[in-house]
Amino acid sequence: IQVDIEEAHKCYALERSTACVFHLMRALETPLKELSRELGIVKHSPTWEAYLSVMAANIAEKFPDKSREHADKRAYFSALESQLRAIKTAWRNPTMHELARVYTRAMANELIVLVGGFMREAAKELKE
Repeated sequence: IQVDIEEAHKCYALERSTACVFHLMRALETPLKELSRELGIVKHSPTWEAYLSVMAANIAEKFPDKSREHADKRAYFSALESQLRAIKTAWRNPTMHELARVYTRAMANELIVLVGGFMREAAKELKE
């Protein structure tokens, strides 16, 4: 993660916004996989959707009771899943699949803030 975050910031500083966004998408691969591991999701496809499509069910299964602790864990993991799903739709898919896609400096800055916030939240519970 550290290398891609550093490269993203270098690209941003050099006004290579599309490269910045690409590195930020790569940086999110590790928290996605760590979140999936934490929830017992076994990799069966390299796509984000393969992980995200089963995440809600795994969250409910892992934290089933109505205790405060389980409710807090469900809320935490559901929030991370929701953020990743939004990033996948708005940023990752266009970045990885629309080869002509070009990002502006303002767009790259928005994503730097978004990914930073996600990483801070993910770091509260995830071990990686």
